[in-house]
Amino acid sequence: MFRTMFCFVFAAVLGITLSALAQDAKRSEKAKGMHEQRATFVKADCDKSTITFKSADKSGKIVENTLPLAKDAKDPGREG
Repeated sequence: MFRTMFCFVFAAVLGITLSALAQDAKRSEKAKGMHEQRATFVKADCDKSTITFKSADKSGKIVENTLPLAKDAKDPGREG
């Protein structure tokens, strides 16, 4: 009787644990679809309102990209 009860509890705990792990795996798969991109900051040109950074393209080659800043972007390094 004790062995049957122990096996039942063990199976229930194992089932709950595996179910929780499966849910975490599904969440991770959804997060992978967010297209994460890593880049290194190079410079910001406030006069031209651009920011420059380096990142790897799909082939792995390091490229330098320049993007425009929003018109209402503020530079915390400048006073005024």
